[in-house]
Amino acid sequence: MNDAIDYPVVIRDMDLIRDVLLAIEKDRKLDGTGNYSWTLLGISDKSADDVMYSVRVLIQARYVTGSLTLPTISSLTWDGHEFLDNIKDPGIWAKTKKKAGELQGAGISVISQIALAEVKKHFGLA
Repeated sequence: MNDAIDYPVVIRDMDLIRDVLLAIEKDRKLDGTGNYSWTLLGISDKSADDVMYSVRVLIQARYVTGSLTLPTISSLTWDGHEFLDNIKDPGIWAKTKKKAGELQGAGISVISQIALAEVKKHFGLA
């Protein structure tokens, strides 16, 4: 008899991470003056668990301010704005994902550097 519980695999979905950041930036309430439920983001094409996990990861990475316990969101941080600015353009995001996909896995700091390199290339700075 196997008593092991089969928990779902939780992964960082970088497209969802991007969607969360875009939704936070878009919502004028999320300016750092209060804490709001992650449900305010209105991301309905993903499971609640996946969205909540992504919010928690972004808080832990210090891209978003808020509380891990509920979780609640207050605002993007400077680093969150910087990362989002580099991945906001769909063309840059597609190139970034393609390059990151060449690896078995890439952390958010590596993805951030790839996006920055793509932005620099776009403007002829690299």
